[in-house]
Amino acid sequence: MNVPFRIQFFVWKALQDGIPINHKLRFVDHNREAPCPRCLEEVETTTHALFFCKKVRATWAKSFIFNLSPLNQLTTRQYIHPLSIVEEGWHIVLVDEAWSNSDSQGGSSFVIKIYNLSVIGAGHASTRAEDAEEAEAISVIRGMRAARSVGLEKVVVLTDCRRLVRAYELGSDDLSWGALTLAPDMLGLASCFSDFRFCHISRSLNFEAHALAARGPLFPAVSIFEPLEASLFVNDVTCSL
Repeated sequence: MNVPFRIQFFVWKALQDGIPINHKLRFVDHNREAPCPRCLEEVETTTHALFFCKKVRATWAKSFIFNLSPLNQLTTRQYIHPLSIVEEGWHIVLVDEAWSNSDSQGGSSFVIKIYNLSVIGAGHASTRAEDAEEAEAISVIRGMRAARSVGLEKVVVLTDCRRLVRAYELGSDDLSWGALTLAPDMLGLASCFSDFRFCHISRSLNFEAHALAARGPLFPAVSIFEPLEASLFVNDVTCSL
């Protein structure tokens, strides 16, 4: 790329979601507000700060390249999360596992968010599984049960295990034996929701659930469904890493 190194470095940081925007800084400074300091209307995420803030869009609109780009046709919410279903009325359930091959012990976790990414529930517990894929399947089931326990109807479950998602989408049995034995439970729970999606998310974007899962084998099981308490709990655990 024939551009100054500082520009290359900035682009690299943006692609790694490493720009110090308010959505991230509030995890280390609980007094910091998440809204964008320019428009004061949306949560300041990386994509909002670079593309979708209405004041930034006014600048981009003058760019010939941006006017030809598909980005110009996307809404902020669609681009922050690549799922068109993440809109008002839907809930996101992030799940993850932390599993040790040495003793088959690990942890599972879930983080429940509403469409604007505010935390309304979270929890973790210990897990015993024969492999990481089975441990992830256990996390998925626990996350789905947590969503059902608070009466959620439209749910998208996000996992960083591609094989589980692919098996669900294709009706495939290409899973470890432990995960395969849990597939009927996952399908049964999925049928309990009025609308359900099961999708992959990058591990780098699933850091909150991953941090909670790491606590699973070390601390008593926790399930919190009071929004403020759950949000503070997730923030505290994430910041302690």
